[in-house]
Amino acid sequence: RPIPPHRALLLELPGMESLLDQGNSNLRDVEGGGQIFSTRPVGLEHLGVSGGHRVQGIVAANGSVLAAFQGGDVVRWYPIEDEAGGIDFGKDRCSEVSRLLLEPKGFHALVTNSGGDSWYLNFNSNQAKLLPKLKGHVIETVSWDPDSTATSTRDLVIGTHGGQILHVVIEGKERTVKTMFAFENRIPLSGLHRERVVAADGSEKTVLFAAAGCGIYAFVGSSLETVFQRYQ
Repeated sequence: RPIPPHRALLLELPGMESLLDQGNSNLRDVEGGGQIFSTRPVGLEHLGVSGGHRVQGIVAANGSVLAAFQGGDVVRWYPIEDEAGGIDFGKDRCSEVSRLLLEPKGFHALVTNSGGDSWYLNFNSNQAKLLPKLKGHVIETVSWDPDSTATSTRDLVIGTHGGQILHVVIEGKERTVKTMFAFENRIPLSGLHRERVVAADGSEKTVLFAAAGCGIYAFVGSSLETVFQRYQ
């Protein structure tokens, strides 16, 4: 299961010493012009998926892996515990996956398709929940809230293919879905990142970086709620 942030540095894995030794050996190989990484196949049958399925996408964070396969199958895998389980989409089954978006803590994930449907997944359940308030928005990128909890995403900032930046809060279902900004000509978003910084006068500022089209844009405000006010 995802490792609580305050415990992440205390994790000790079986065989860690040998892995570190191997890593040091690999570094020596690089210095000598050798190979730093090696690959090995992972059987899909181990994840409960037949070998004929093509991988569509894969993301990993904090001890968990989400993998999407052709046809809409999504599997969650915990390599440390060697456990895997399929994601249940219920009657609103996902037939194809365009994006897998996993929070760095591993608590929350979004599964999307190119038709504008999105599902929410919590680490405590393999049941995906359709997000009807986001229907029609093709999600391309997410800036996750560092203050999220196991049950709440807190303030998500979502970028869409239609050039919109959305403020979304999910606590089992969508509590908030609000358009914060929209680029002219519906330029698709390809990346979002935010930082909290201290200004010269000692005040705290929120900076949101957005990649859209051929540009990178920076929006600055005293909080997420005010970050777009001067740009409207």
